Amino acid sequence: MKSRPTPANLYTTRRIGLKHWLDHWLDPESKTLFSQGKYPTKLTYWDLPDCFLSGTYYGAKGYLRTDSIKGLWYQPCYHTNHMFKDDFLYISYQHPISSCPLLDIYHSVDALPGIKKSFIGSGVRYDLLLHRYADESLNKAAQTYTEELIARHVSGRLKVAPEHTQDEVLKQMRKPSFSQFGQFKKIFDKVNRQYGLNQQLIPYFISSHPGCTEADMAELADVIDSEFIGGNSVQVQLLLSAPNF
Repeated sequence: MKSRPTPANLYTTRRIGLKHWLDHWLDPESKTLFSQGKYPTKLTYWDLPDCFLSGTYYGAKGYLRTDSIKGLWYQPCYHTNHMFKDDFLYISYQHPISSCPLLDIYHSVDALPGIKKSFIGSGVRYDLLLHRYADESLNKAAQTYTEELIARHVSGRLKVAPEHTQDEVLKQMRKPSFSQFGQFKKIFDKVNRQYGLNQQLIPYFISSHPGCTEADMAELADVIDSEFIGGNSVQVQLLLSAPNF
C-alpha cells in the first residue's frame, strides 16, 4: 500500500471502522499510523511532534493534533440511543465554530460548484432536537437547525424512528416516549405549511420486540391506520432474536 505523506490532524493505529484481533496484543506505539484514520503511512507514534494528544477517536487508538485548533464546540447528549450515549465534540482547524456547526457543514456542501441542494438521506434523532437545555443558546440553535433541516434539506421524505407507540415497550428499548414523535410531527407540518411544501414524515417501527405483547402490536396497528399518521408510508421491521456466533 502506498503511504500518504500529506500532514494530517488525526492519526490512528488502525483504519477507522476495521478491527483486528491483534489490536489487543500489539503495542500502539510500535504501529505504523493511518492518516485521518484512512490512509496508511510509514509514521509511528515516535515520529509525531509533542502537540499530538493521545486518545480514542472513532473507536480507534490515535493521536489528535492540538496546536492549530481554531474552534471547539461541545454538545452533550442527554439521551441514550438503545444502549449507547454519544456526546459530540466539533473541532475546526480553519475558523471559529458557530453555535450550529452542523448547518455550517450543510452550507459548505451547498456552496460547492455543481451542487444545487443537499439532502439528509438517513433518519434524524428528533428527540435530540426537542430536548430543552439550560443554555438558551442551545435551544435557539436546535430550533434554527430543525427549521432549516425541514425547509431545505429534505428530498420529499424525512425518516424518523419512533420504533413503537407504547411507552412500556419504548422503555425497554431505551427510547423516548412516543408523544415526542407527535411534537415533532406538529413542527414538521408547521414548517411545511410555512414554506408551501408537501413533504412526508416516514416513521419506522419495530415489531416482535422482547416484552412487546400482541395487545401492544394491536395498539401500534391502530395508530398506523389512524389519521395521526396521515396516510403516509411507514416502515416496519420484524425483530428476529438470534444468538451471536
